[in-house]
Amino acid sequence: MLDGMTSMPQQERLLGVQVNQQTLCTHAHFEGVGVHSGDKVRVTLKPSGVDTGITFKRTDIAEDVQDDRNPVIACTYDAVTDVRLCTKISNDDGVSVSTIEHLMAALSVMGIDNVVVEMDGEEMPIMDGSSEPFFFLIECAGIQEQPVSRRAIRILKDIVVKGDAGETVKLSPT
Repeated sequence: MLDGMTSMPQQERLLGVQVNQQTLCTHAHFEGVGVHSGDKVRVTLKPSGVDTGITFKRTDIAEDVQDDRNPVIACTYDAVTDVRLCTKISNDDGVSVSTIEHLMAALSVMGIDNVVVEMDGEEMPIMDGSSEPFFFLIECAGIQEQPVSRRAIRILKDIVVKGDAGETVKLSPT
């Protein structure tokens, strides 16, 4: 997969095969240092139920009984609050996690729909600066198919997005 081959979830989408949601078989633990903060952070990837999506949980906030902020952040497009130097998502209580893009890329390519990412700090460890360590962790944890179809967006008409530098992306119905 890392040598340019198309992953199985991508192949199934291209072939029009119905694909079920997926999660991890077991937990995966790792720790490292945030590239921007320099803080050491422990992370656990946990299996999650159908239709829960990808959620981040700040365990350092959940442990403080005086803090009534919600430590859970749903990873959705509207949770993105900053994209300078990294991707940062936040919830309505201002709780955030950042530098999640390499993990998110690995989860996407591996076809993981539902997972809880527990972190005891705000910034995802940089690891080696790529997504490869996250691929390895997902492969070690194993992938479990769930008994519900994956949700998909169906494009009904052409969509064209033009960037500031003149680049154009066009999506067409299939």
